[in-house]
Amino acid sequence: MAGKRDKPEDIVLKLRQVEVLHGQGMAVCDAVRQIGVTEPTYCRWRKQYGGMSRDQLKRLEELETENQRLRRVVSDLTLDKMILIRIDRDGNAAEGNNAPEGFDPRIYTYRHRNVQGIAFHPETGQAITAEHGPWHSDEITALVPGGNGGWDPRPNTAGRGDCPDGYCGYEPGQMDAMDPAERAAYMPMTDLDAYPDAMPPAWNNNGLSQGMSSAVFLTGEQWGDWDGRLVVGFMGIGFGGTPVGQRIDLIDIAEDGLSVNDVTEMDLPMEAGRFRSLVLGPDGALYTAIDEGEIHRIAPE
Repeated sequence: MAGKRDKPEDIVLKLRQVEVLHGQGMAVCDAVRQIGVTEPTYCRWRKQYGGMSRDQLKRLEELETENQRLRRVVSDLTLDKMILIRIDRDGNAAEGNNAPEGFDPRIYTYRHRNVQGIAFHPETGQAITAEHGPWHSDEITALVPGGNGGWDPRPNTAGRGDCPDGYCGYEPGQMDAMDPAERAAYMPMTDLDAYPDAMPPAWNNNGLSQGMSSAVFLTGEQWGDWDGRLVVGFMGIGFGGTPVGQRIDLIDIAEDGLSVNDVTEMDLPMEAGRFRSLVLGPDGALYTAIDEGEIHRIAPE
């Protein structure tokens, strides 16, 4: 019979207990036995959870909940799951959606993993998405009607075998710390080998997953050289050695939407937080909401 799996908050508490006992003079190996785990388990826990703040732990718990949701979805993964739809004011399919033949005509794009934000280019009107990656590769993608997002976490496909609960989205290793590049090679966020016609991301956050969230374009001459730049918020994760990355990035997307010319981290007038939402206000300033319950207004100098 499998043992009870410790919750992240319980693991962090046990790691703290070891620190306290060791600080009182007890040998680490004895302190580890005191909390009732083996030394390999303690080493794995320390690598995965050591030094985590409450905010980071909260994000990890959210991701575990998301993991369960994605497993349920993938059990019946078809083109009418994990999609973006585009409708008119009557709720009908918008003209030009180009949905795959035989599927809901309201489908605009499909095979997405976890889109967090959609922004529209101020000149071309093209939709740009900001999307969470699975422990690797948060992505910015320019959408095209009928486009394939390239996400397919099913087992026994694309060279993969069986996966826990029939879901390969966090494989290999599931919740264990691992090099993001190794994960990306096994379970791509956008699988261009399996789906050569998939929409390629313009940017993948240098292969890292750091909780990419909302996105909006800055517009107006008050922004100077930043006029027309995409701004994207990051909530921060810090899982398995990945830098937390709470920040706002300015992204200069190439005209064809297939790459970026430049990515710059915005200098912030306040401390970084879990940037949940970015909105351009009617006054031309950038407003951002963070999980800590604050809304900040950022205006150009």
